[in-house]
Amino acid sequence: MARGTRQLLFRNLFESTSKWRCSTWFLHLLGVLYKVYMGLLAVFCTNAVNILAGVNGLDVGQTLVISSAILIHNMMQIVSSSDADYQQGHAFSIYLTQLLVGASTIANL
Repeated sequence: MARGTRQLLFRNLFESTSKWRCSTWFLHLLGVLYKVYMGLLAVFCTNAVNILAGVNGLDVGQTLVISSAILIHNMMQIVSSSDADYQQGHAFSIYLTQLLVGASTIANL
């Protein structure tokens, strides 16, 4: 990275008083990276379940752990947000995940 680029980056990220200041491009980058991360996580979880599909009971247990983590994440996001559309999106995810938890629990009996 060129020296001028580093100085520009430093100026964009930090004010002269050294307080953290998020610029719009940095927040946009975090949003893009978060979406890429969540997409990769979804692919990883489904592939991990498919790898263990031949071993008795492990795939259902793994599905329960993953879906429970998704439920906890969605509930935390609903509690921490005041935006109604944002809450409805996470509530819809909870509705779908509850079906997955129920079906996985019945299949594990």
